[in-house]
Amino acid sequence: MRKLFILIAVLAAGTALWADSIPDNQIWYTSTDGQIVSPNDTGVFGATIVSNSYSEGKGVITFDGSVTSFGNNAFTQCSRLTSIDIPNSVTSIGFYVFLSCTNLTSVVLPDSITSIGSWVFADCDSLASITIPETVTAIGDLAFSGCGSLTSITIPESVTSIGTLAFCDCKSLAAVTCLASTPPALGMETFSNCSESLVFFVPVPSVDAYKVDSGWSGYAGDIHSLYYMAETIAEISEAAISAKATIDACALSEDGKTALKLSVDGIESSAEENISAAGSLEMVAEAKNSALEDIQAVIDGLPLAIAREEAIATIDAKTEGVGDADILAIAGTAKDDIAGATSQSQITDMMNQALADLELPVKYYNSGKASSLGTLGEPQNGPAIEVIKGETSIRLYKPDKVNFVIETEAE
Repeated sequence: MRKLFILIAVLAAGTALWADSIPDNQIWYTSTDGQIVSPNDTGVFGATIVSNSYSEGKGVITFDGSVTSFGNNAFTQCSRLTSIDIPNSVTSIGFYVFLSCTNLTSVVLPDSITSIGSWVFADCDSLASITIPETVTAIGDLAFSGCGSLTSITIPESVTSIGTLAFCDCKSLAAVTCLASTPPALGMETFSNCSESLVFFVPVPSVDAYKVDSGWSGYAGDIHSLYYMAETIAEISEAAISAKATIDACALSEDGKTALKLSVDGIESSAEENISAAGSLEMVAEAKNSALEDIQAVIDGLPLAIAREEAIATIDAKTEGVGDADILAIAGTAKDDIAGATSQSQITDMMNQALADLELPVKYYNSGKASSLGTLGEPQNGPAIEVIKGETSIRLYKPDKVNFVIETEAE
C-alpha cells in the first residue's frame, strides 16, 4: 500500500527555496527581472536594513539584527517579486503584506508565526500553492482572497479560526483539507466564488461535527472523510500488487516481466498524482476507474506479450549467425511489425511471412556451394530480384515474390 497516506499527511512548514538555511537577519527573494526589490516600508521588520543586493539568481536583504516581524504593507504591490523566504525569527505577519504581488509564486512561511493577517496574500494571482505552518492558529479576513491559481490548501490542526472571505474568489480552489478535529470558526462567505467542484476533507470522527457546525453546514454536501482518497489509492495499489504477481508467474522472459511491471508502476504513480490533484469526488472516481482499467489491460495483454516474445525469438533463431545486412534488415522489420501487432493472428501471420521471406536467403547464404547466374526476370510486384554471385554464396531478395530457377554447381 505504497504512499497510502499521501493525501492525509500533515504538511510541515514550507521547505526552504535554497539549500542553505536562511540567517535570522536576512530575507531572501527572487524577482521577475533579476533586479533588486525594495520593501514599501523599511521600518516594519523589527530591525534596520543595512543592504539589499541581487546576484546569482537571489536577492538578499540584510538587517542589523534579527527580523522579528513583517509589518503592514511590507511588500504591497511589489509585482516583480516572484518568491520569498522568511526567516524563522519572524513571529508575526501583519496586514496587506503581499497584497497584489501578482507574480508571487512561492512563499516559505516560518514555523514561528501564529497567525496570517488580513489581506496578506490577497490578489496574489500566481500563487499556486502554500504550506501553512502547524503553529498558525488564525487566518485573517480576505487573507488569500483572489488567489486565482490556488488549487488546494491544507489547514493544519492548530487553526481555530478562519476569517470572513479568507478564500473568496479563489476560482481554482477545488480541495480544502482541514485537519482540526474541532471545526474552526468560519467568518462570512469564507469560501465564496471558489471552484464549483470544491470539496472538503476532514478527520473521520469529525465529519458529522463539521456538517452540523453553524459555519460549515452550508458546505455539508461537500464534506468528506480524509481517508476517502487514501482508500482509493490503496485500492489501486492492491490491484497493482496483484497484477505484478500475475506477471511474475507468466511465461515471459525476465526482461519482459520487468518492462510490464514498470508499466504497472507508472499507471499507479500517475493515478496517485491525478487523485491528489482531483478537484471533485467525480474526478477521483474517474482517476481510479481509469487506473484499474489500465492495470487490467496489462493483464489481459499477457497472452499477446508472450506470443510477441515467442515470435521474435523464432525469427532471431532463424537468423542466428547470419551477418548479411539485407537479411537482418528483413528480420528487423518483421520484429518491429510484430512488436506493434494487436492480435495473436496478426503476430502469427507476420511471423510466418517473415520466415518465408528469410527461408531461401538463409538457405543459400549458408549452403556454401552456390555460384549462379546474374539478374532474373521482373516479378509481378516489387523490384527485380537480383542474384549476386559471390565466392561461395548468393543473396536472394524477396525470392518468394517471383518464380525463378537457381542453378548451382555440384559439390
